[in-house]
Amino acid sequence: MQNYILLFITLISTVSWQLVLKLWQNTLYFPKELSFSEILIFIEKSIFNIYFLISVLLTFIWAITWILVIQKMKLSIAYPSMSLSYVLVFLASYYIFKENISLYQILWLFFIIIWVSFISIK
Repeated sequence: MQNYILLFITLISTVSWQLVLKLWQNTLYFPKELSFSEILIFIEKSIFNIYFLISVLLTFIWAITWILVIQKMKLSIAYPSMSLSYVLVFLASYYIFKENISLYQILWLFFIIIWVSFISIK
């Protein structure tokens, strides 16, 4: 059970990290040209951006929990289970970012869920 809790934390940190990156991307300062000074301004504005800092923290949480997951679980179960992040990001993009979705995307979403379910069966 503890392994599945770690897997769940890994999954949630992965999804959260992706959503925060999307939020960060919306607030990014883009250099007008590729000069050294513009790149330094980009780095400075990025490093002190709250979304960037949260994404670094979530990436750290993901890395630690993923290391623990693959240490304790079969990779053949853990890795396909992480594909559920596609499902969660898909749903979040619809509800949080109000992105349009198509029937084709929904069909692929169900395919992913079914695929992970079959792989996870012992």
